[in-house]
Amino acid sequence: MSNPQPLSGRPQTPEEKALVLWFREQALASPEALEAAARTIASLTTALLGVFWGVMAIAETPLPSYLWLPWVRPLGAGAVLALLAALLCALFVVLPRRYAPSAHRLDEQQAAFEHMLAWKRNWLTASLVAFGLGMAALALVLLIALMRAV
Repeated sequence: MSNPQPLSGRPQTPEEKALVLWFREQALASPEALEAAARTIASLTTALLGVFWGVMAIAETPLPSYLWLPWVRPLGAGAVLALLAALLCALFVVLPRRYAPSAHRLDEQQAAFEHMLAWKRNWLTASLVAFGLGMAALALVLLIALMRAV
């Protein structure tokens, strides 16, 4: 077996060292940023669903005429389902999970960290997509209602 030759090169500049440290800090801050985004989506979703149910609770006894239009009910149901899916996906981001890498194996710790980031990133992406779909369906319902009222 041959002896590895050390790499020769110049030492890092203070700017390069600062950049390396900044990237390390960003990597470690990623889980908190992903969880904060998920909490924001969960808050927005619960507020929208609360408003939606509040409006439905004070609706006229004979339902308004726009609710009988063929697209309004499926779009409204789709909005509610998409917003509930967004809430569920956001909760999966902040759900505590157990990761048990060996305290003496850096490769296992790195793999566990990457797995955790991928889990949070994937569920946050699903939450954002569902939230966007729910908002689009809700916007269409509101536009139909406004057009019908005019």
